[in-house]
Amino acid sequence: MQRHDHSPETWLDEADRKRLAVALAGAREARVYRRLEALLLVAEGHSVAEAAQRCRVNRSSVHRWLVQYRAEHETTALIDRPRSGRPRLHHTLTPRRLAAALARDPRRCGYQATSWTVPLLAHDLAAKGLAVSPRTLRRRLHEAGYRWKRPRYVYVARAPHLAQKKISWASDRRTGEVRRSPHLTLEAAHVLLSLSRRFSLGQHPHDLSGA
Repeated sequence: MQRHDHSPETWLDEADRKRLAVALAGAREARVYRRLEALLLVAEGHSVAEAAQRCRVNRSSVHRWLVQYRAEHETTALIDRPRSGRPRLHHTLTPRRLAAALARDPRRCGYQATSWTVPLLAHDLAAKGLAVSPRTLRRRLHEAGYRWKRPRYVYVARAPHLAQKKISWASDRRTGEVRRSPHLTLEAAHVLLSLSRRFSLGQHPHDLSGA
């Protein structure tokens, strides 16, 4: 097969062609498949420009893949290496500092809130010289094991007179007496007194409409 590119950087022999063909058949990632396909085309005699056009990539990418492969003649050289990722910018935002910040009462810090939210905590940290975005702060809180939940309000203790009120009201219904509550109007008190008397006489509630 006639080669279109006689540059030494693109020379691939028959062993390379077979190796690339086997790796291409078992490739699962699209990026790795594209790289193997481009190099296989070069190994079969196509030029770098033709391989780049058929694989829809730049020629510079094909040249870079050739350099990576020819360094070891192993198809694993075309697989992306694990990356460390972007370095963290807020090294001082430690779990201990987050715990200390969350332990404070927002009201004592001048905020009209009973609990911390991510935007409010980010604003407070920025005021103390630690500028951090709410997105980064939320990620750090999750890494530290914090989960935000809506606050629940509960009564500390039950009023001791509530049960007595229920007993007193049941007793008043049996005796036909209605004690006027400070929240009842005079007209409402008369209505309740009339109802209680009719119930004590055994009159059915539906008979009240005809009274």
